Amino acid sequence: MKKIISMMMVVICICGTHYNVRAEENEYIESDIVLEDGFIEEIESNTGIIPNSTQVSLDWTVKANVLKRTSEFYKKQGSSIYTKIDISPAKKARIGIIQNGDVKMYYDTTTGGRKTFTIKKAGTYSVFVQNMMGSNLKAKGYYKK
Repeated sequence: MKKIISMMMVVICICGTHYNVRAEENEYIESDIVLEDGFIEEIESNTGIIPNSTQVSLDWTVKANVLKRTSEFYKKQGSSIYTKIDISPAKKARIGIIQNGDVKMYYDTTTGGRKTFTIKKAGTYSVFVQNMMGSNLKAKGYYKK
C-alpha cells in the first residue's frame, strides 16, 4: 500500500511541474504592493504613438525580475482598459494595470491572455507586464485605453 501511495505522489509531482495558465476574462488580483522586493521597474515611453490613439501595440523584451509598464494615461470612472498580450516562451508572468501609481490589478499567466479591466475610480493608469522568472521573456500584443 505504501508503495502505491508513493508511486501516486511521484506521478502527481511530475505531472504538476509544468503547465500553461491562461487568464479567464473576469478573474484578477488586486494589491496595494506595486513593486515587490527584488524587482526593478522599467517605464516604456510610447514614442511614435499618436497621443489620442485608443489602441496601442507593444512588443517588449522583459528582463528577469522586471516590471515593465507603459507611461500613464487618464481614465474616467466606468470606462475600461482591454489588454491582449501574449507571453513567449511560456514563463510565469503577471499582466495588468496600475491605478494612480499605488494599486496593482493583474492576473498570473504563463502564455498571456485577454482581459477587460473596468475602471472603478477615475485617475491615471498604466499597463504592465511583470516577469516572475529568472530569464527574459517576450510580451507582444496591444491594449485599448
